[in-house]
Amino acid sequence: MGNTWQDIRYGFRTLTKTPGFTLVAVLTLALGIGANTAIFSVVNAVLLRPLPFPDAPRLINVSQVDNVNRAFTGIEVSFTKFGMIREQSRSLESSAVYYPLTMSLVTPREPELVPAARASLDLFRTLGKQPALGRGFTADEDQPGGADVAVVSDGFWHSHFGGDPGLVGKTLTLDGKNVTVVGILPPDFRFPMQFPEPQIWVPRVFESDFLSHQQVFSGAGYLNFLGRLRSGVSIANAQAELDTINARYRQEFGGNADPKYGLAVVSLEQLLVGTLRPFLLVLLAAVGFVLLIACANVASLLLVRATARSKEIAIRKTLGASRVRLVRQLLSESLLLSLMGGALGVLLAAGLMPLVRLISPGTVPRLEQSTVDGTVLLFTLVLCMLTGLAFGLVPALTFPINLPKVRYPKAEQQVQFYQQLLERVKAVPAVQSAGVVGDLPLGSVTIYVFFCPEGMACQGIGKDPVIARSHVSPGYFQTMHTPLIRGRFFTDQDVAGNTNVVIVNKSLADRYWPNQDPIGKHLANSRDKIQREVVGVVADIKFSSLSAPNTEEMFLPIAQESWPSATLVLRSRSDLAPLVSAVRQQITQLDSTLPVSGILSMDEVVSTSVAQPRLIMQFVGIFAGLALLLAAVGIYAVMAYSVTQRRQEMGIRMALGAQPRHILQLVVGQGMGLTLVGVVLGIAASFGLTRLLASLLFGTGATDPLAFSAATVLLAATALLACYVPARRATRLDPMLALRYE
Repeated sequence: MGNTWQDIRYGFRTLTKTPGFTLVAVLTLALGIGANTAIFSVVNAVLLRPLPFPDAPRLINVSQVDNVNRAFTGIEVSFTKFGMIREQSRSLESSAVYYPLTMSLVTPREPELVPAARASLDLFRTLGKQPALGRGFTADEDQPGGADVAVVSDGFWHSHFGGDPGLVGKTLTLDGKNVTVVGILPPDFRFPMQFPEPQIWVPRVFESDFLSHQQVFSGAGYLNFLGRLRSGVSIANAQAELDTINARYRQEFGGNADPKYGLAVVSLEQLLVGTLRPFLLVLLAAVGFVLLIACANVASLLLVRATARSKEIAIRKTLGASRVRLVRQLLSESLLLSLMGGALGVLLAAGLMPLVRLISPGTVPRLEQSTVDGTVLLFTLVLCMLTGLAFGLVPALTFPINLPKVRYPKAEQQVQFYQQLLERVKAVPAVQSAGVVGDLPLGSVTIYVFFCPEGMACQGIGKDPVIARSHVSPGYFQTMHTPLIRGRFFTDQDVAGNTNVVIVNKSLADRYWPNQDPIGKHLANSRDKIQREVVGVVADIKFSSLSAPNTEEMFLPIAQESWPSATLVLRSRSDLAPLVSAVRQQITQLDSTLPVSGILSMDEVVSTSVAQPRLIMQFVGIFAGLALLLAAVGIYAVMAYSVTQRRQEMGIRMALGAQPRHILQLVVGQGMGLTLVGVVLGIAASFGLTRLLASLLFGTGATDPLAFSAATVLLAATALLACYVPARRATRLDPMLALRYE
């Protein structure tokens, strides 16, 4: 230990004598270690840290899947199926369901839309969290006709009522009803399964603004299912039991035929981060390569520095120092460099974390919880030790509208509101066209229904095919510039009492009526059995995400089947700012109690839909740029070392008549030759990763010629600059001084 301490003190004195070398080496390592620390803090928060619930590994999610390929269909669990599972399951200690919604809150200033959710009785018990003040829901409140009560989040309590403990027992006006606050959740309660997180929780999930009472109790899937496994019960055991219960459910509600749709049990953690894991691991691997480049650069700098220390090392060996003793001395200096770089890297990562947490909130679950904590510091310390050893040994616009059921209980009232709204909005001079859609593409949850197309025998709910369904007004497709392939768009004559009509997308028409004219064909919802005539075929629309495959979809005229929650879409002739104000004024004049918020251009909607992969790729781009910078430093260090080693040779060449341009060509040529080999190997490795790249990209080929060409030119230009500086220095050598060297 005495010798080790002596080595550390000597190494520190040695490093302080060469401040330029030490500063470059420490900054290089700080970039590499800081990048790894920042990304590991994200990986730790998202992938490694347990969910913020007691005994979180026992929490599960249950969703509907296609039994043929076990693929997620997008259909949630029905209220009737949840009831059967809750009554018959023995593998679940408790279970609960919820669905998100937005509620209109009356405030002293103006109406406000608040993210909320309806939840069943045992949601908080299932999650292992109870209100910090007051209580949760009671069994009576979760029954038809129960009292209107609410549990609110700690954030809502402080932001709207300043943390007043007297809030419990007071009433809020939500969606036109007086609702009593019975509980306030603890500050550490987080609900990462939904973004934005619900601020208000209300009971009775069987009450729905978008489904009728008959639909709720006949098997409509709309509920997110959470469960807690009993101690010692595995997910496989629960899956087997739920398969049995699902078969019983099918016998009771859908006949004895083999079920097409089943249930899939996954851990809640897998549900949240399953799709993110490959992206984050790729990102972690990318910054790992950045650190490898940093290590290679510092190793190159140490090689240059070793030239100046060759006499010192020779004297030490002459005085009896063993090879092990010399290696230990050099490693002590390397570890000092690594630890200093690590300390600076941690400060860099800590400074970046607030910015990381602000990027695209909601795209990555628990991203806001990423921080440089003890686990991250331990990771950084281990990384510093390994790093020291590694280089030491080498030398359009969307207005959301939610019609409260209290004020607009009948379909006729909802239809009348939309018609009046469109008339008012179209009168605004800046509006080119306008329409209403129940579920905005890339901005809403897809609603799926069972249906029966003409030419197929109807088997009923659970056996018939599933398609996406949306409600639109005349003018919607024209506003969105959706191409019409055959037939016509909806008109003002497509109202209740006239022929029930429907427009389908190309995927649906091609699948169920191949080589036929779909116009005039019919299809029916498996629940209401109403035959709807196909009057138009439109191009496929990316609905849930840009990367999702095309799916069959039908569109219903909102005047024939109303929908209480919709989005007004507009196409403008001019600047958007005055248009927003004018449209907001029209909505307020029509109904002053309706809150208007969340106004976005379609570009912003698309941008939000790809926020998660774009965020990951932005990180990759940043680290790619960092890797390029470090590569340039590395090439410079190698070439500087080469020039130092060949100083005598270059002096002889110049003494024999070589001109500075010849020396410049020699050094740059050597460096660019190495660069060419590296670029070729790098491109070959990139082609080898095409399958992985193709799975992470949308709309860009994994072997995009422009991207590869641009990268090659950029790398070559960077390498040329890194080679030119030491080459230029070599041309300024004094031949006599070079010949007297050594």
